[in-house]
Amino acid sequence: MSEINSPADVASLERALIAGAARDGITFVQFVSSRYSVSTKELERADGPPRPSFAEMRAAMERGEIQEAMARFTGGPGLASEVQALHAALGGGEIDGTLVVEVRRTGDGYMVRHSRELAELSPARLVLDGGYRYPGRPAAGMARPEGVEVTARPTDPVVLAEVAALVGEFTERAMALRGEAPDFGAGCSEEELLAAETAIGVRLPEDLRALYRTVRADLGEVGLLGAQSLLPLDALVSGYLEGEPGTDVESGGLFPVNAAIFDSEPPDRIRRLTRSDWWLTFATDFGCNSCAVDLDPAPSGTRGQLFEYGRDFHSHVGYIADSVLSLLRRVVVALRAGGVTATEEGYLELPARLGRSRMPRYCESHVVGTSGTAQILAGIDVPRHTQQLYLNDGLIIELGELAVLPNLRELSVNRAGGVVGVLPARLPVEGLSIGAMSFDAEALRGHPALWHLKLDVPTLSIAPLATIPGLAHLDLSGSGVTDLELLDGFPALRVLTLDAGQWRRLREAGRVPRGLAGAAMTGRTYLADALDWKRSLVHRGM
Repeated sequence: MSEINSPADVASLERALIAGAARDGITFVQFVSSRYSVSTKELERADGPPRPSFAEMRAAMERGEIQEAMARFTGGPGLASEVQALHAALGGGEIDGTLVVEVRRTGDGYMVRHSRELAELSPARLVLDGGYRYPGRPAAGMARPEGVEVTARPTDPVVLAEVAALVGEFTERAMALRGEAPDFGAGCSEEELLAAETAIGVRLPEDLRALYRTVRADLGEVGLLGAQSLLPLDALVSGYLEGEPGTDVESGGLFPVNAAIFDSEPPDRIRRLTRSDWWLTFATDFGCNSCAVDLDPAPSGTRGQLFEYGRDFHSHVGYIADSVLSLLRRVVVALRAGGVTATEEGYLELPARLGRSRMPRYCESHVVGTSGTAQILAGIDVPRHTQQLYLNDGLIIELGELAVLPNLRELSVNRAGGVVGVLPARLPVEGLSIGAMSFDAEALRGHPALWHLKLDVPTLSIAPLATIPGLAHLDLSGSGVTDLELLDGFPALRVLTLDAGQWRRLREAGRVPRGLAGAAMTGRTYLADALDWKRSLVHRGM
């Protein structure tokens, strides 16, 4: 597509989009194009088949009709490729950044609009201060813990001797089971270790140094560290230096799916953060999860402890062991105990949880109905484990009853008749979403932990919310707010989500809050309106 870069090419691609929309009976469609994908945000048809539901998509897949269903779902054959071609044309032959495209039927013709000023549309989202961070989401440059300074001191000989002996025993036992020795490769030299540590500015724990001095990597997934496989030293370095230094276990920007970061088990060993300069990823399960060593633990943790994160973890990490050496010992002990076999591919069938974390059930979801809130909560086996709670379709939800969940950090009340009582101040609730026919915001007055709030209530006064000291993210787009203009007096507000009418109301009153780091406008948002909204916020010097 590099040759598509002239105004004539852009015009021809716009005509192709119009022709495709007319062919498929599309009256309105919006796309967001990035380097790797094109997503359909809104789609309307006049006479053509309606956009299929996900259930219909699954049924089509079972019938072998997935291509036809995908065409209906994404806007018709060829439109995605035309959008990316347009993206490249506008970028001088390169697909860079994000392009939003809108094709809309007007009267007897069609109109095509596109812009590179927005990253999202329907809903439209803006990042006005890229440096702003929510609680638990620190930027790079965290204070350096003691004992991680790079030095030329060789690896502790006592630790090195034990690690070498354990690896040697593992190799012998694995060879007896597999019929051949694992291919771990030759270990690194002290000079290689020092060069790697100098590059990242951190000295590795002695047991991890010793492991790298003994083996190069476990890319064959033999099981030296149980479910975790050691990565080469250069992969540790490149991973650490990619983006912000350290390890980022979850990225949600200013619009995260979950507000709270949940504690691992046992609690208070790993800091509740989404990233840290002092987390070093050194292993993987080759199943979209990774393992990191922690050099800056929480008060009850130990430097050098291990945790896993990735696809199977949502807003938390999983504690594995207090050290590399501890995990290596456990693996060898399991081999000594017998009962371990090898598959035909040479994988050792070690105990399933070896090298894995053990996370109790931290999320509860219940249909409340006409039951009392206390009755529902009484059915939770271990209340202290519950950190995330969904209460659905309840006639009445009593917030005061939640006091039995001492570690509750995130609460979502959905489709309730009424929500009554006061949210106990001693609960560490950081994220709260309430959808109810009736709710009084007095229930949240002055709550010390709450910073992320979404309210979907037909009639609502927000005056009490101004007393919440840390309220940084507020979504009122589903509420009928009687005193919306009070928002410009909320002291901690940094990210605001409203619908188009609410934003218009604030703009007309001259009461749009200053100092916003992010903003969102929900619902179908026409591109011209979204650009006008964005420019008005930027013009105010947000």
